This record gives sequence, structure tokens and C-alpha cells, in this order.
Amino acid sequence: MIGDTNIFITEKGLGVGEIEIMIAEESARGKKFGWEAVILMLLYGIQHINLKIFEAKISLSNNISIKMFQKLGFQEKSLSEVFQEVTLEKVVNEEWMKWLNEQTQYEIQTC
Repeated sequence: MIGDTNIFITEKGLGVGEIEIMIAEESARGKKFGWEAVILMLLYGIQHINLKIFEAKISLSNNISIKMFQKLGFQEKSLSEVFQEVTLEKVVNEEWMKWLNEQTQYEIQTC
């Protein structure tokens, strides 16, 4: 295992989830594993949990993660000086779902 990705349901019933990613293994960084994992997790959240809004809370010092989520279409929602983190947000729409599917060669399947 090189890392993990999670979705936390933050506002039950409103379709809001907080997504996070960590690539702990330094030798695995910069190889698009995080990109692929986040896209698949986003698609899972949309297709199987019915999430409508995603948030990502990222340390202000983690420029690589901030840029990745911005490339995924997330925009700044809030900035916390106290916690030294930015909250990025993305509202799900049909165009974005199509774009996400085009970014990966994999698909979510259930048994």
C-alpha cells in the first residue's frame, strides 16, 4: 500500500462529502497514482453514495495537493489562518462527471 483516499460524509442528507488523499510512500509520489485514486473515489461518491458536493481541506503548505484539486475543478471555499488550511469545493454536474470518466481508463464496479 502506498497511501489511501477517503470520503467522509460531512452533511448527511445534503450530499456533501469531504475527500482526502495521502500518498505516504515517497517513491510513489509524482506518478499520478493520487490523481487516479481521487478520480475513482470521486466517481464512487457520485455513483454509489449520491454525493452532490465535494470538499477538500488541504494544508496551505501542500501546494502539490492544492494544484491537483484545482486541476480537478475544485475552487476555494474558505481559508483558515488558525488551522493553516484551505477548503476547496466542487459541485457535481453532468459535464464534470463526463470529464472525470474521460480522465481514467478504469470504472467503478460493484459485486
